[in-house]
Amino acid sequence: MPVVLYIVTNPDQAEVTVSSEDRDPPDAATSRTHLGTLVVSAPGSMSGYSRDKFPHWIAQRDGTGVATGSNGYPTSGSWYSGAEWCFYARNWIQVKYVFALHITSAEKSALSSMLDTC
Repeated sequence: MPVVLYIVTNPDQAEVTVSSEDRDPPDAATSRTHLGTLVVSAPGSMSGYSRDKFPHWIAQRDGTGVATGSNGYPTSGSWYSGAEWCFYARNWIQVKYVFALHITSAEKSALSSMLDTC
């Protein structure tokens, strides 16, 4: 069964259907090509956005020495895996590419470095 995503930022493309075959991001080479096509721009306004509305839950099984406070934010620990960085970067780039989102220069540089772990 396909997954349907509703996008409200672009009314001309308000519904995108993703088949089960499309759930994995493209390989590293394709992701690097897609990264090269993204528009680099300055960060937009964060007016109205509050990080407090989106707490981050950390999967303790994915790190070493991971501890979180009562609010779910990490208080200690470390997370690093080249394979995880590779997969994360490929997914991030795919979202930006599919929805034609802009990227900052620093973001592009970091994602490029993350692809180097693939």
